[in-house]
Amino acid sequence: IRKESFWEYDWELQDEQHDWKRRRLLPKNNSPLLLIDQIYMGCMGRIEEVLNIKFAVHHCNSNFWLDYTGFNCPVHLDGFGERPKIAMQIYLNDSEHDLGTVFYQDQHGKKIRYKFPYAINTGYIMLNGNTQWHGQTSGIPNDKFRLSSYTYFSSFEDK
Repeated sequence: IRKESFWEYDWELQDEQHDWKRRRLLPKNNSPLLLIDQIYMGCMGRIEEVLNIKFAVHHCNSNFWLDYTGFNCPVHLDGFGERPKIAMQIYLNDSEHDLGTVFYQDQHGKKIRYKFPYAINTGYIMLNGNTQWHGQTSGIPNDKFRLSSYTYFSSFEDK
């Protein structure tokens, strides 16, 4: 992944995020990004074990986001209309800057629940609900970017 030139990828705007400084990358057939869903699907049994859930189907689908200078993600809940029940964001590039996601106790971002550091091959899994307020409000500095996968999983039941 470190050798890829993501600025040369085809891309589109993410639904409901048209004013964000974010590209939803459209990987071609030879892109290493296409292997990521296969890797994540291979981990679904472990995810079930750790979260004490059972997926209806072992399938996932990832978006690949390239956030760039000027990106600032306000405190929000995921999903517009129907929220994803479970989602995972994994950071895919290095940065010396603090570009991680922050989860809050409240919709105004006054009380931090947990701040995920930005480190390659780390991130979070979110069991989504009406109180999963989060954002990335520190912004992306000049000439830097944040590359991540945002993965939707199938529905699940508690074990």
